Amino acid sequence: MTKILLVEDHPMVRELCSQQLEILDYAVVAVADAEAAQRLLMDGSTFDLLLTDRSLPEMDGFDLAHWVRERNPDMPILLMTGLAAAERMAEAANIPMLLKPFSFAELEAGVEELLTEELV
Repeated sequence: MTKILLVEDHPMVRELCSQQLEILDYAVVAVADAEAAQRLLMDGSTFDLLLTDRSLPEMDGFDLAHWVRERNPDMPILLMTGLAAAERMAEAANIPMLLKPFSFAELEAGVEELLTEELV
């Protein structure tokens, strides 16, 4: 089963994304901040995709994405944000992004696209 690490500080958004991904038959581990995600990864947990909010307390999603890429350059990463200006930063870092609010179909398409690329 494909395993997704979801990092989102807003409980309602975290729960909705988790539920939507589980409907699509993904195993989801959802955490509220980058530090929790780092602990999971440093403890040896493996994931097929990182789905992270851009705006997080302490360490933002871009910093988390760079941290993950240093350790696992092949892990697909998808950023979520409500800030349109962050799209330029994501493009510059070559990180795909979903602009909030996004639909269930957009979430599914973004995740599927990255996971399909990983299989090719």
